[in-house]
Amino acid sequence: MKKLVLIASVLFFCVNIFAQSITLSNGGFENGNLVKGIKDAVEGNDWFWQAVQNKVPGSTVSLSTDEKHDGNTSLKITASGEIAARYNVSIAKVLGLIPTLKYNLVFYAKSNQNVILNCFYNGTIIKDGESKQTLTPGDVINIKGDNKWNKYTLQLKGKMFSGGGNWDFLQLTTLNIGLEKQSLEADLELYLDDLELSDSK
Repeated sequence: MKKLVLIASVLFFCVNIFAQSITLSNGGFENGNLVKGIKDAVEGNDWFWQAVQNKVPGSTVSLSTDEKHDGNTSLKITASGEIAARYNVSIAKVLGLIPTLKYNLVFYAKSNQNVILNCFYNGTIIKDGESKQTLTPGDVINIKGDNKWNKYTLQLKGKMFSGGGNWDFLQLTTLNIGLEKQSLEADLELYLDDLELSDSK
């Protein structure tokens, strides 16, 4: 009987931990690595990037110590010309399994020109004891090109798919932030720092 009580207590504790607000580790880019793809993002603090050189020549995604809002490091994105899709120049972070569909993303950005970001997540949500596929169409936000650090807040709204495709596994959810489809006026220098993610009530 004591064993059953102990097991029930552990399960209750785990469920409550899972139900708490989600956290975004290494939102200030101070720890972990910046790697090329999700397969290389083996540590909890790792971010991974995508810069499609054949579609956006000269685009780069890197860590910077020259510009930062807080701490010692920020993320720097450079690009020019035509951005054909939201994933051509982007970064992403593995979140794990998520407990809800709406989140608030808060971050600081500094840019040398007006630019539009597209933020979205996709993966698995656990709802009523079942796993469901989620995918956000992408929420966009305008970044000022005033060469100053500004704070931005964006609500990410996911949609839960009830059918279509074989979703018989738990795919870890990723947060994705990239340049929206647009034509850049000049060579872009964009810095991101101090990202936070929280449940949207």
